[in-house]
Amino acid sequence: MKKHLGLFIFFTLLILGTNSYAEVYTAITGKVIAEGTGEGIEGVLVNARKGVDGLQKTAYTKKDGTYVIEDLASGEYLLSFTKQHSRFINELYALRVILPQGKNLTNVNYIMEVGGSVSGKILNAENRSPISNIEVRAWHKEILKPLNYLSIFYYTDSDGSYLLQGLPKTAQFKLYIQVPGHAIMSTYIEVPKGQLVENIDFMVYWNNITGISGKISYISDGQPIKGATISIGTSDDVHIGRTISDENGNYSIVGLEPGIYNVIFWHKKGVFFKKDLIKVEPGKSTNVNFVMTLPGQTSNLKNILGPLGMGSYQVKYLKLMDKTSKPGLI
Repeated sequence: MKKHLGLFIFFTLLILGTNSYAEVYTAITGKVIAEGTGEGIEGVLVNARKGVDGLQKTAYTKKDGTYVIEDLASGEYLLSFTKQHSRFINELYALRVILPQGKNLTNVNYIMEVGGSVSGKILNAENRSPISNIEVRAWHKEILKPLNYLSIFYYTDSDGSYLLQGLPKTAQFKLYIQVPGHAIMSTYIEVPKGQLVENIDFMVYWNNITGISGKISYISDGQPIKGATISIGTSDDVHIGRTISDENGNYSIVGLEPGIYNVIFWHKKGVFFKKDLIKVEPGKSTNVNFVMTLPGQTSNLKNILGPLGMGSYQVKYLKLMDKTSKPGLI
């Protein structure tokens, strides 16, 4: 009897000792408040990241601005506060907090500042007709700082208009647009805190033919390839423009500055190809054609470049490593 009682006590203590080392998950709570008014802000995404590269949990603020991020292990967290397409400035890694083991961290409040705004339209220069669904993006001048990545974007409405909000006070922003088939257009702007800068319009000139054009087709039967993506970059791989091949396999990107460019081509079937050092001369469209082998004809080839004549290059079919991989070769 004493032997059984001793074993029972031993295993009981063992279980209690094991549980004493188990992680207790707790929460971070607080409130997000509007600058100036002190009112809570609804719909703010609060992100808690454990270290720069760690796991993260998120929660949205309620109507009164309060939030609760649950099921967190103890440790150091970086908190971000974002509300897209609002007048408030998004802040990544705005707060650094320590969550103690077995305890909640309460009253982690944050005041969101009101930013500036910029508006305008994107129009065809020839007839001033609007261009809709075009990405307009503002880059913060301090974009390259590690923990201060900020880019604000908007897609133009049916009348070609856009409104970027929540721009922080800074010396300058780079405002740029990417119209398919045209080189990226950009300008630098200054936006005073809390104010709206209006009428920053972009006129798209299609008659400036300086650029790159060509056709994409299958090598076996010459049939055109529709829906392939063609991207243009500078010789040091700065993105300049992008377009999609049409039903006849044709593509064109105009409005380039004379110079040396790289052409990147990829297709939904898994083809990826890059051609360097394409020379573009003023007032001319440099012809660069691509031909692609049919799926299954080639596999696991590292060298996919085979000149087929002036300005024409062969692209062989290669599968990507998996569906989530970036375009590349195996």
